[in-house]
Amino acid sequence: MDIMLFNKSQSPKVRWLIAMCIWGIFVAVSLLLRKAIGPSVEMLLLIPAILVSWSLGMWRGGLLAFVGHFAYLLIQVLQQVEDLAGILQHGELVGLIATILVAGIVGKFGLMSRSNRKEILARDQVIEQRRAQASFLALLNDIVRASLEVNDMPGMLKILVSRMGELFVADDCFITFWDEVKKLSIPMAAYGPYSDMYQSVIAKPGELTLTSSVLEAGHALVIENPRNSPFVDPEVMIPFPEIRCSLVLPLISGEKKQGAIILSFHSPRKFSDAEIAWGELAARQVSLAMTKILLLEEAGKSVREFTGLHEISRVLHFPDDSRNMFGQLTEIMAQLVDAQICMICLYDPETDEINAQVSAYGMSDDQVGFYHYTNSVGEQIWNLTEKGIFCTNAISDIPPEFMEFARALHIESVMAAPMQRTDQGLFGMVFTINKPGGFDQDDTRLLGIFASQASFVIQNIQLLASERRRNEELSVLNAIATAATGAHNEDELIEFVTHMIGEKLYPDNFGIMILDEEGALLQLHSSYRLGLMEKPASIPSGVGITGNVALTGKTRRVADVSQAADYLNVDDRIRSELCVPLKLGERVIGVVNAESGKLNAFTQRDEDLLSVIAGQLATAIERLRTIDAQYRQNNQLERSNAMIKVLAQVGSRASIAADPEGVMNTLGNELSLLGLMCVIALPEPDNQNMSIAYTSIPKRVIKVIERAAGRKIKEFVFPRERLWLYSQESMDPLLLSDPVNVVSSILVDFPRQSIQKILTPIGVTPNIPICHLPLIVDGEFKGVFWLWGEDLRESDLPTMSIFGSQVAIALQNAHLLAKVQKMALIDDLTGIFNRRHFFELAEHEFSRARRYDLPLSAIILDIDHFKKFNDRYGHIVGDQVLHNVAQVLNRSLRDNDILGRYGGEEFSVLMPVTDMESAHSVALRLKNCVAETSVETDAGPVGVKISIGVSQLAEDMPTLLNLINRADQAMYIAKSTGGNIVATK
Repeated sequence: MDIMLFNKSQSPKVRWLIAMCIWGIFVAVSLLLRKAIGPSVEMLLLIPAILVSWSLGMWRGGLLAFVGHFAYLLIQVLQQVEDLAGILQHGELVGLIATILVAGIVGKFGLMSRSNRKEILARDQVIEQRRAQASFLALLNDIVRASLEVNDMPGMLKILVSRMGELFVADDCFITFWDEVKKLSIPMAAYGPYSDMYQSVIAKPGELTLTSSVLEAGHALVIENPRNSPFVDPEVMIPFPEIRCSLVLPLISGEKKQGAIILSFHSPRKFSDAEIAWGELAARQVSLAMTKILLLEEAGKSVREFTGLHEISRVLHFPDDSRNMFGQLTEIMAQLVDAQICMICLYDPETDEINAQVSAYGMSDDQVGFYHYTNSVGEQIWNLTEKGIFCTNAISDIPPEFMEFARALHIESVMAAPMQRTDQGLFGMVFTINKPGGFDQDDTRLLGIFASQASFVIQNIQLLASERRRNEELSVLNAIATAATGAHNEDELIEFVTHMIGEKLYPDNFGIMILDEEGALLQLHSSYRLGLMEKPASIPSGVGITGNVALTGKTRRVADVSQAADYLNVDDRIRSELCVPLKLGERVIGVVNAESGKLNAFTQRDEDLLSVIAGQLATAIERLRTIDAQYRQNNQLERSNAMIKVLAQVGSRASIAADPEGVMNTLGNELSLLGLMCVIALPEPDNQNMSIAYTSIPKRVIKVIERAAGRKIKEFVFPRERLWLYSQESMDPLLLSDPVNVVSSILVDFPRQSIQKILTPIGVTPNIPICHLPLIVDGEFKGVFWLWGEDLRESDLPTMSIFGSQVAIALQNAHLLAKVQKMALIDDLTGIFNRRHFFELAEHEFSRARRYDLPLSAIILDIDHFKKFNDRYGHIVGDQVLHNVAQVLNRSLRDNDILGRYGGEEFSVLMPVTDMESAHSVALRLKNCVAETSVETDAGPVGVKISIGVSQLAEDMPTLLNLINRADQAMYIAKSTGGNIVATK
């Protein structure tokens, strides 16, 4: 146990005085106790010797022990308590020596103990500092890891601001962003008492703030009194009266100034150099995390745009579900521009109104039903066909006629784009409403693309739905006619008709009512489809819409049953109704009634269709047609129905293919299974000639044909005008009964004998007709589809016409999809891979090189003095230089080398299985090729030179970016030496 009698702050004189007092006390006590105890009391003097020597050290302790003990002996002699002989006799002189020795030993041990104590304290202090540093780094690592696990900026900032405040034990922590263009600090996140109000603080452009000051300084700033500091305007600190000092840390990534972290305290505080260094380290880590999120958000935005536009084409998979289709389209658009509401409005020629379509993103069905206006009003207010996209972030800019809708939807910002038909007529509108922060030019660009794509998709789906509806109508008519001959009684026929029409045409409520013999009551047939509602047994003639139709014998089509005074409410879900009388001549025998939960659900076409069905049904109920005639009709209709089904399956499978080649291959394979062969001819780029794009003829037969013709099948090119020689310029499908004459009129340079040799191996004989199907999309000729096989008849042409339309649409959609996919991969200016796709391919090669330990080299090259081209000739010539240089590079590289546009006038090349020596040779070849090639521009031929940096994959390059950056550094070395050289690193 350590014994400390003296304070380190005491002076040496005081220490000596205390030590002498201790000795004096013990000497006095020993002299008083000698008479009672005897000479052995001398042992008490060891106590002050130990105490004083432990604290003062060996020499000073020994000296005082000698003086004290000697004084004890001298006082005995002077007081004649003991003479010198007695002292010697009792061994008190030995006690003196022992006291001195004890004092010296104890003093030495005390000195050693204090020295060890100092070393231990110093070591503990170092360990504590290292522990604190390790703890700080661990906490910082946890903060960065937690923030990196979050993929959105607000979530990451929320984590960072709270953890940084806790890490530095700050009263407040703020994170700001910096707008370099506006010179503006943007409050983003806060921790502490001011967290709720921080983002509402409005900074002014050019205002002196802590953020602008620390970014200008480039290092951490300690602000001891923020309200009176040259680093911040006093007005900025008014909302923060409790802050007394701040540590401001810059957020800088590379050369980009991102913002600042402000750690504030409500009491004065000093910051050590270590704390400032730790803060700057933390700020650098935060900058990296923010850079990661920003890059992710930018990449995510591009992916969302491409994915959203791609998803539009997938909506074609919902042709029979308009609700799902419009819901998918509006959701895609809302997510593309971060809008809270999106709806599509289409023109309804029946009502001459533009109506919002169910469903719409962010709106209930009731709200959608409220939004409709006349087409004339829409064109009068927003002539979108001339002015393009309407965009405003202020409700005051919305025309007064639409203010009622704006208030109902709480509109703060809105965009509206026209959807046009192929004839440029107004087809509908797309609205996106309420984006936080308002819409910008990128949003209008996306909306314009979306409106065009959505218009195309919707019109195609409507066309397909119309064709399918027509097929269903034909199928229903066919089925009813079939049932009329096959039914054994009236109930069986009515039940069948009700089920068929209710399932395929009118799925809400549908049924047939028959008048009793007296004509007083309409009896609901037992098959009447009324959902879960309880059906009335009968309805009096003249009561309700159905009763009035039975009474008058006139069809009623009610767009809104709530406006019909005679509507009999049986089902609260119903909004519109169509009722057609069953008549034999002028006599009414019943009614056919269809109801829908949608407003204005029935059109004139529905009325005509149901009238036809009612006529057929009435005739079948009174007298079925003769069995023989009905049998022939049913036989043909059944055959047509079967062919429609089979060809629809073929067309459906073909439409799934992702490119035109895939569509044609699928068609050929599927038709071959049906015993049919086909040839597809498509226009050449000049649109004047046609060439064979695909044939399902077996390859062995194609070789026979090519030998007979003396040319490859792909070389069968003929003028487009020859198609009309045998078709009389008709765009309708034809069944050609003389195939040799047809082919001769097209391939006029072939002898008739050669044509017969060509046709015979593929199964085309004079008895086998060829079905000629023009491929038409939106009235535009896209090619011709020739089909042949046994048992094709003239009556199959309507079915083949539908099938040809499906084929044309499938080819068109696949072509558009392939075009969109190419645009996502290729830089449109240079015609080479864009940066994103280059890195996708490069990452694959990088992983392969790492996995199999293969050499891999990268090249970064830059056009020397490119700015001079733009300054001297203009940007158009600059673009031509970029394009021509890219083409020179592309021609000069190997097939397996990957070339992409790195950015601006920089290009990147990745060379698999290539070491530094080979890569250097390639780089020299590229430099020479570019230098030797005179680039043709609008300003005439110009000479171009490039600087090239080359690097090879090494062990210290864990990522592709390391390899690319090394090549980039080498390129800058090349440019710094004057350019037009190759540098390696």
